[in-house]
Amino acid sequence: MFVGLTHAAKYEVTNIKKGGSLNVRDYPFVKQSTVVGKITSNTINITIKECTELVDNSEWCYIYVPRGASHIEGWVNSYYLKEMSNVIKTSKAHIQNFLHNFYMADEENYMDKLQVFYSFPMQKYYWSKNVSLMDLRAKKVREYKKWPKRDFRMTYLKILKRKSKYIDVQTTVRWHFRGHGDYEKGKDIQKLRLIPMGNTFKVSALKNLKHIVFPKPKPILDENTTMLAGMETNTTLTTETQVPMPMVENK
Repeated sequence: MFVGLTHAAKYEVTNIKKGGSLNVRDYPFVKQSTVVGKITSNTINITIKECTELVDNSEWCYIYVPRGASHIEGWVNSYYLKEMSNVIKTSKAHIQNFLHNFYMADEENYMDKLQVFYSFPMQKYYWSKNVSLMDLRAKKVREYKKWPKRDFRMTYLKILKRKSKYIDVQTTVRWHFRGHGDYEKGKDIQKLRLIPMGNTFKVSALKNLKHIVFPKPKPILDENTTMLAGMETNTTLTTETQVPMPMVENK
């Protein structure tokens, strides 16, 4: 039973095959409820707010799961939940889960939630040092105005160093920015320093090891348009270079 432990622990998904997902419902009944979202088989850091036992002796729990700068919440069967161990809280899976939400949050305008992901003052943020909350907020405002639509996908994660007070990691992130009729695509190789904070982490330093912007494809001209333009050019040149013939008088 989870009752009594709902506020004292974090949980993870269990009894779901790898690659599968678990439905989150608006009410604790399968037949009389609506699916409000899904969580994957490797979801961790789940908070349980309350649990209830139904007449069929099944237990359902109301959960809260961070997702980027927002969250998903609803009811799931407690059979699919188990308490996280202390080992898992600093495991690569837990770090990956945090970073997934960290990058996903940058797809949203989450100015009021910067303190959820960052530790201030930051040691370093790209080229700036000792970055305060107001400094970072100003930087984010400029970024969001230039590129209103942003997509991030972390494709690689490596643990570089583990210390009692921090963990250094390296990531590769592919990104796609759009706005004001323009776009950019590329990828960054980044180094981040994570500070363990209870059941989660906060980023105290972030810098780019490599920043790559993919070249945009050149526009393809229509073949007929190109030929017509060439013909018009030739016609113009021929007309302009014609030499008038001298008039011959009849004698």
